[in-house]
Amino acid sequence: MITEEELARLVERLRHAATDGRAVEVKACEHGVSASLMETVSAFANGSGGLIVLGLAEQTGFSPTPGFRPEAVAESFARQCADRLTPPVRPDIEILEYHGAPVAVAVIEEMPPFDKPCHVTDRGRYHGSYIRVGVGDRRLTTYEVDRLLEERRQPVHDRAVVDEATPADLLDDILDAIVARQRSLHPRIFGTLSRDDSLRALNIIATGADGRPHPTLSGLLVAGNYPQRWFPRLTVTVAYYPGTCKTSGNAVKYLDSRSMAGPIPEILEDALAWVSRNMRVGGVLDGQARRRDAFEYPIDAVREALCNAIMHRDYSPMGQGAQIQVNMYGNRLEIISPGGLYGPVTVDSLGEPGVSATRNRTLAALMETTPFRDGYVAENRGTGYQLITTLLRSGGNGRPEVSDTLSAFSITFRAAHTDRLAPAAAPAAGLLDGMPHPGMPHPDAPHAESRSGMPRPIASPVESRTDTPQPAAPAVGLQDGTQHPDATPTGSWAGTSYYETPQDHAADSLSELERQMLAFIAEHDATRLPQLVAETGRPRSTVTYQINKLLELGLIERTQPARSPRQSYRIRRSA
Repeated sequence: MITEEELARLVERLRHAATDGRAVEVKACEHGVSASLMETVSAFANGSGGLIVLGLAEQTGFSPTPGFRPEAVAESFARQCADRLTPPVRPDIEILEYHGAPVAVAVIEEMPPFDKPCHVTDRGRYHGSYIRVGVGDRRLTTYEVDRLLEERRQPVHDRAVVDEATPADLLDDILDAIVARQRSLHPRIFGTLSRDDSLRALNIIATGADGRPHPTLSGLLVAGNYPQRWFPRLTVTVAYYPGTCKTSGNAVKYLDSRSMAGPIPEILEDALAWVSRNMRVGGVLDGQARRRDAFEYPIDAVREALCNAIMHRDYSPMGQGAQIQVNMYGNRLEIISPGGLYGPVTVDSLGEPGVSATRNRTLAALMETTPFRDGYVAENRGTGYQLITTLLRSGGNGRPEVSDTLSAFSITFRAAHTDRLAPAAAPAAGLLDGMPHPGMPHPDAPHAESRSGMPRPIASPVESRTDTPQPAAPAVGLQDGTQHPDATPTGSWAGTSYYETPQDHAADSLSELERQMLAFIAEHDATRLPQLVAETGRPRSTVTYQINKLLELGLIERTQPARSPRQSYRIRRSA
């Protein structure tokens, strides 16, 4: 309980601020306890708790209320907290002295998660629940009340059957990889189950209202060809803002903005490649005066944060209308996901051993066995935040900054050594989503940011962006007419200069996997991604990466628009 000395210091701070505090409410109570005070009690109980001081008048500079009767007011206040709130609140009330006058100080504890929301009984749960915002009380929205009610039971939105979809909307290569992984992990169980029975046991497929098999939401998210057909906002949007906020003047200004769609492995691959392409790159000198690339953000930390956002976001019907956002600014990178922290996890307990909760258990389990690059999408061992913190510290980014509300959770990475890193190259219009930054290593290669004891970054003149306009040249070599920056005229044909680019010699430096894919595409002409996955035996994300690389090199081309679910590839035809 607060002491009289602490009360005096608290009131002095309120007087200096000339208003109540976020966790403090002051009421004069000249005529007893007002009904509106129960809104404040509800707000404190639904939030992080708070302190209510009865017998001080804010209007007169937080001076004692003349004729204040502390015992009667305290009794009335306690009775209203018990009778007018559901669940009832039991405040800890003490009579203290302030400047020679009595005041009643009530401590309102935060309610356990399974008892929230605390609401004014006669207004009902959806009209009488409040939360503290700033120095005032705001009524909770229907969405926020539903999120609090989820704390009382395990959400199962991720297991919902999508009756409009069929098993044919799932990608066989991802399904086969998941089942194979489960059979290797649990041979006694999945070794005796058929493929279809395994998919049912994993809640990828379930029986719909029509008695037929249909994919679940989790099944579509990890293995659907195009889940956004039914859930158009279950995407990851990315945007790069050159300043420190989204607006410039009276308009929103961004340099690059995309929406990543498809199953989770493809969304994750495309989003990480976008971040790699847009972040700034500098040089570091090791102890032997050798230079190597250093990146503004540790890509492994970005991957971990993005996986967490996808795994733990809110997939309730109301939450399905919001997407995950990745916003890159001149000084920070933030990832925002719908729905706040779940269960016993709080901002203060993030990363603590043993403190973990999973809102979407089915999806989390599937992400552990969904193939990504040469591994799997997620581990789900409750160590993700610790890994993020370690990577950011070793990369010079400081600690992550987190914010949690009932409707959203955000994590922010501060840019590392922004005054020493060169700006990233401006995104080339028409380049395929998912291509990595030119200085970024192959997605299967270890990242320099993951190593401890990184040298400090220094600027590299070669990588610095110049604002000097460059002479235009005909667009050749890259798909969608994108000009290669190193193209130089070497001759002419029919009166038109033609250009020789690095793509003209690209085949000389292809890997064995890339040569295998090119040969297969050449043999079969219109080739789909699942065919290449089956032919190469490599994870879908790795094959996707190689396809993007071959597209950028101008060796193959699409047969359909970029986001078509019927996409296939063929050897690029000469113009």
